[in-house]
Amino acid sequence: MDLLENKVDLYLGMLPIHNEQLSYTMLADDKWCVIVPDTSPLYQPGLKEIEKFPYPLNLLKNEKYVLTTSQSGIRKQANEFLKHLDIKADVVMESQNISTAAALARKGMGLTFLPKSALNNSELMDSYNIFYIETSIVRTRYFIAYSKEKTLSSVDLAMIDMAKELTKAYSDSI
Repeated sequence: MDLLENKVDLYLGMLPIHNEQLSYTMLADDKWCVIVPDTSPLYQPGLKEIEKFPYPLNLLKNEKYVLTTSQSGIRKQANEFLKHLDIKADVVMESQNISTAAALARKGMGLTFLPKSALNNSELMDSYNIFYIETSIVRTRYFIAYSKEKTLSSVDLAMIDMAKELTKAYSDSI
């Protein structure tokens, strides 16, 4: 990891991740969302706003999914969430990139999970819905990590403070 090899000073990331050699400063929590295309029986025509998922979570078991690859933090969260619900996901496609997975879900290939911050600012929602899922099973948390061996410079500290301010403004808006 570049951080442990002193190639970078700070790392902005998303849980789940943990390394005993790193210190973490938590920045923000984000809503866990699902894109539901009009090819799904869970689709609700006419919705133009992000709303709370209106169904029992076990109804997600009959769906097809477009997910990120197994190495991504978002996929690890999706796997944890689905495992907790005892759902074996029918993954029809994997993508290295959450934006690609979301675009494919919008076009009807299957559902995808993503944090609210990964959504476009101007979602059309003409052939898909976006729901947030209130759950304690998973949550998206952003952090800045740095080596426990490193003494943070004034620039590092200023960067962490700026990130806290920006993510606080974001957290207050969701």
